[in-house]
Amino acid sequence: MAIENQLSGTGLIKWISLLIATFQLFNSVYASDLKSTIVVVLTEPQSAHTDSIILQSPDVTCRGGSPVLNVTGINVTWYADSSRNAFLAKGNTFHTAPLDSTTTFYLTQNLGGVESVVTPIKIEVVDAILVKVTTTPASCGKNDGTLSVVGDGGSERYPLKYRLNDGPMQLSGFFDNLAGGDYKISAQPLSEGCIVSDKVKIEKQLSPSILSVDLTDPKCGDANGLIHIEAYGGNGILTYSLDGKNFSENNLFEQLKGGDFTVWVTDDSLCTVSQNVSLKKSQKLQLNQIDVVATSCGIPNGKVKLPMATGNGNLSYTITGRPEQHLNEFDSLQAGKYQLLVKDEGGCADSTDITINKSIGPVISQIDVQKPACGMSNGQIVIVATGTGGYSYSLDKTEFQNEAVFTQLAQGRFTVTLKDDQDCVVEQNVDLVSSCNQSFFLPSAFTPNKDGINDRWEIFFSDAKLEVQELTLYNRWGEVILQNKPGVISSGYSLWDGIYKGSIMQGPFAYKIRILMRGGSSYVYFGKVFVL
Repeated sequence: MAIENQLSGTGLIKWISLLIATFQLFNSVYASDLKSTIVVVLTEPQSAHTDSIILQSPDVTCRGGSPVLNVTGINVTWYADSSRNAFLAKGNTFHTAPLDSTTTFYLTQNLGGVESVVTPIKIEVVDAILVKVTTTPASCGKNDGTLSVVGDGGSERYPLKYRLNDGPMQLSGFFDNLAGGDYKISAQPLSEGCIVSDKVKIEKQLSPSILSVDLTDPKCGDANGLIHIEAYGGNGILTYSLDGKNFSENNLFEQLKGGDFTVWVTDDSLCTVSQNVSLKKSQKLQLNQIDVVATSCGIPNGKVKLPMATGNGNLSYTITGRPEQHLNEFDSLQAGKYQLLVKDEGGCADSTDITINKSIGPVISQIDVQKPACGMSNGQIVIVATGTGGYSYSLDKTEFQNEAVFTQLAQGRFTVTLKDDQDCVVEQNVDLVSSCNQSFFLPSAFTPNKDGINDRWEIFFSDAKLEVQELTLYNRWGEVILQNKPGVISSGYSLWDGIYKGSIMQGPFAYKIRILMRGGSSYVYFGKVFVL
């Protein structure tokens, strides 16, 4: 027996399922008598979508939602399981209970009293959950804060998207280039609904603060100034710089010259603050020029002047043997070596050694006298001079003459003046005693060689006693090498043994001796003795 079934207006697959079920029914009833082939002829559907089960409403909903599902089809039955044991509803519309997870519904159609195979309809349930929000603060003065959010509840087809404030949606949960402040972070898998939001604060990092800058100005023109920075705050370890480029943890800067500086402080986040400071400039104390004037005429009239000395503030001057003074000139100096020291208000000092050269003035090396006769004016004074030459002579500061001899002199005291061609002068008093007074003899030379002959400088006189009130000996430079008061002595008394400071002296020595005469008057005699 041949059976031909004309199919129209149905889905191919569904009708195959229906035919298989029908064939099984026929086979169970007529299997013993069936000798023929059943032929099923399938033809193209004549009208699509009229009796197929197709979901017309969205296939996704938010967790906890109760969507209204709409499908196409004829005599549609809704089941909760594929075995069609859990009946839910009939019709093309079904209002579900609240859904907490992705759920599959199973639908069939009834065509001509025959129920079709099930058609699964899967409704995906999505959610938006903010699991973790992490932020990093914005650096001072910068928009470099970040926000990172981890969400859950999306799916492969409907992944979570994130939005910061009213900005655009994005798949990434990372937001950067943020300034410090309050933000609203939102997440949702769908364009509408299923949205979750939270408030987030991006902290603003505090910048370092400069507490103080201690300055030590350089001194004496040297690079010895100091800058010490005290700072706090910021993020992590603070580092310091004077040029804004080279930073270190050392907050003390040394060996600085005077000038303007900018101190910089930065932290681990490169947050930087600065402050302008200044070190006073100082100059090196310098003597620059020293004017030295040698002595003249063999007297202590040397001079030193420092006209160009420079330093910080007022200067003070010191020279060997003199107290400190603010005048830059010293005078009345003897020939010799000196140290000059100059100080300024900053405590800077400079020194140097100088030499004031000696000079040669006229020297009265010897005065020879001829005593006037008793009551007569026939005494004579003869001056013996040494020095540079060109001498002129004066007696009692009268007019100068070229002759060294003064005659026709009576007994008395005279002042002898010697002047050379440099106008240097020297004076000496001379006592001219008449023969009426006591007489004595002083040798003009002696030889202290311990041979027993003329070893000492001795004084001789005819009287039994003589009083020597004072004796002074000078070397060739006018220094006193012997001064004493022998008193009352006898003839032959030794005035000097020729020894000075433990050594025998040689050369000419000028002397001045004061003797009390028989008449009660004191007379001073000048002369020269040679030690041979």
